[in-house]
Amino acid sequence: MLCPNCGETTEYVSLDNQNVLHCRNCGSSFFEENGINRITEDSAKKLFDDKKTDEISGHEKKCPKDQTPLLLVHDDEAIPSDVALLRCPKCKGIFTYPEDLLLFKKAQNAKVEYFKAWHMPLPSLRTVLVLTFLAVVSFSLFMSLSSIRQKTINQSQAQDLVKGFTTSKSGHFLFVSFKTMVPVTSEIVFIDKTTHSEISKPVSEKATTIHYLSTGDVNLDNEIYYSLTLTDAKGNVVKIPEKKLEIK
Repeated sequence: MLCPNCGETTEYVSLDNQNVLHCRNCGSSFFEENGINRITEDSAKKLFDDKKTDEISGHEKKCPKDQTPLLLVHDDEAIPSDVALLRCPKCKGIFTYPEDLLLFKKAQNAKVEYFKAWHMPLPSLRTVLVLTFLAVVSFSLFMSLSSIRQKTINQSQAQDLVKGFTTSKSGHFLFVSFKTMVPVTSEIVFIDKTTHSEISKPVSEKATTIHYLSTGDVNLDNEIYYSLTLTDAKGNVVKIPEKKLEIK
């Protein structure tokens, strides 16, 4: 089979009990369904080191098994924004460039370490790429968004709506989690006071009470503030005034 990227002949290599279709020319790899979740960061580093060129072609990438066009995987929670992974919609295999594979495994491991650090249940690798976070934490909450009718509220009221706001970091990855009394969608805006720029990130696009975000887009060496926007089932919007981001 030929490499979807450079067109050179690929070969199977066995790593962590996974048969990985690997190109020794450009270093790209194709994983069976769920296989990318099962290799270690060390194995990803071996695949990264096993390449002759840094070639990335501009043509359409096709599955090396069935020639189905590969599609970019979109999942903000599981995949860092600077990582490109391609999925075959037919066989569910994953194609990745060596640099992206290594970055993904680093981020994946960082998430696991986050849960260990906060003594939360470890995530389950139930899907191809998504780590299913089953964070069970105990928070004290005493306001319900269902009783809010106005579009904005004052700062003292707003801050009571979010409890257990926690942050952590691993390398350049930032982890944020918090809980709300009733299911809401949530969005966070990071305000970089050093560069005078803002980054908006959806936290929970589906209504939920547990909210979790991981991102590598925020420069944690700068002075960062954040603000939250929560929306309940009735469309009521609660805006949490900006506050300085403190890494705990």
